[in-house]
Amino acid sequence: MTSDLLSGLLYIGDVARRTGLTVKAIRYYERIGLIAPAARNSGNLRQFSPLVVERLAFVKRAKSLGFTLGEISEIVSVHDQGQCTCGRVRQTVGNKLAEIEEKLREIKALRSTLLRVRKMLPPQAKGVNERICPAIHEQATGA
Repeated sequence: MTSDLLSGLLYIGDVARRTGLTVKAIRYYERIGLIAPAARNSGNLRQFSPLVVERLAFVKRAKSLGFTLGEISEIVSVHDQGQCTCGRVRQTVGNKLAEIEEKLREIKALRSTLLRVRKMLPPQAKGVNERICPAIHEQATGA
């Protein structure tokens, strides 16, 4: 189906093509309130305002930056209330950066541990041990 040329409204397939989202995702975003419920034509097909394309582009970009749908919903809600979203976005970005810094610390620690394990491993297989892999066991016990 193509756009309803008389009304300027878009069918869900048109919205999907313009945004690169799946029809299923668009229906889900409608169901959870990220986008306004679509009008229905006489055949009960969804018809969206062209403005939904911009909103879905925002949702898609925010997701690519690591925002959760809950966080995106809060930001959209602030916007829909006619308020500036910058404060909410700043807070969310700060939280995301703190999470990333913590993950980086964890990854660096894991890397160090794996390097120690690799150093402990013999270059060639030796006989069977009582333990499955002493190098891993010793790291787990802190030895």
